[in-house]
Amino acid sequence: MGNILVKKNRVTITEADRAILTLRTQRRKMEEHRRRVEALMERETTVARTLVAKQQRPAALLALKKKRLHETQLEGLDNCLLTLEETLTQVESAQRTARLMAALKQGADVLSALQRAMPLESVEQLMEQGAESREYEMRLQALLGESLGEDQSAAAERELDEMEAQLIEEDVLDLPKVPSHAVARPASARAIGQAASERQLEPEIAA
Repeated sequence: MGNILVKKNRVTITEADRAILTLRTQRRKMEEHRRRVEALMERETTVARTLVAKQQRPAALLALKKKRLHETQLEGLDNCLLTLEETLTQVESAQRTARLMAALKQGADVLSALQRAMPLESVEQLMEQGAESREYEMRLQALLGESLGEDQSAAAERELDEMEAQLIEEDVLDLPKVPSHAVARPASARAIGQAASERQLEPEIAA
């Protein structure tokens, strides 16, 4: 089999895409660091409990102070995460708005192109041309009707009859053909009544 070439669509990466990627990466790293700080706080708490049980008060106090430092660090991380999350939300919202505006602009450009392809003046001109053609045809028919006299109208009818006869001879015009044999005429009502009276009188005469 020959080589199959697959054409991939190129994806354009914008500055907004890069900014969103950077913010998401930073958020992930800060969340990982926050989990490590929480683990350190739990460890210092466990150490302090163990030292208190052994009545090693100074060492237990030192462990609790370390825990407080980790708590302060954790608060700073939470504030940074909140700011980062707000920034990320704003950038993503702005990106969606920009894409929406681009789509609206593209639609407006297409609509403008279609309107330019068929301007209102062209439509009005076509309508006017159609009206003028109909008016010309009506005036022409009126003029022909006024200019032709009775003789010319009769001549036109005779020409039409001759044309029909010629087309009939050429078998172009299909009209009902006249029968070659005589067609019996239907009996009238008077003849039918007279025949019936004669049939009634025949038995009386025979008697």
